[in-house]
Amino acid sequence: MPKPSTAVSRLAEKQRTSRRQLDELLDSTPLATVALVRDGHPVALPIGFARICDHVVIHGSTGSPWLTALAGGAPAAVSVTTLDGVVVARSGFESSFHYRSAVLFGTFEVVTEDKVRYLEILTDTFIPGRVTELRASTRKELAATVVLRLPIGPDNWSLQISDGW
Repeated sequence: MPKPSTAVSRLAEKQRTSRRQLDELLDSTPLATVALVRDGHPVALPIGFARICDHVVIHGSTGSPWLTALAGGAPAAVSVTTLDGVVVARSGFESSFHYRSAVLFGTFEVVTEDKVRYLEILTDTFIPGRVTELRASTRKELAATVVLRLPIGPDNWSLQISDGW
């Protein structure tokens, strides 16, 4: 299967190649959209995520058909966007947004080692300090939860930043 292009074709001057800027975006918001083709149809679904080292990590029910497809190796695209401001101009044509947006491509892998640690990092990403307030997950809860990670490689992501006029 050919790799998706990560080159920005329109407004290429907005493309950034800084891994630091990518990490800053990924660390600034806990919500992503994951897209894949399931049962012959494209689907795009929002999900909480965290960047853990060099991976985008998600979790959910082992009964979820789309998470099962991802766990089985379905190719995916992960999109993360933050809206930093609205550019108001004298015409609608010149009006715009200031934003940071990334798309990552690849396949997720199932996390089996350190699953509890990954879940705790996810929880604390969504609500800092929350893990210390919670009881430990039961074996049944852990068995019903799948944790998936997508590697962030040197060439499987594209970052756009719109911050100028």
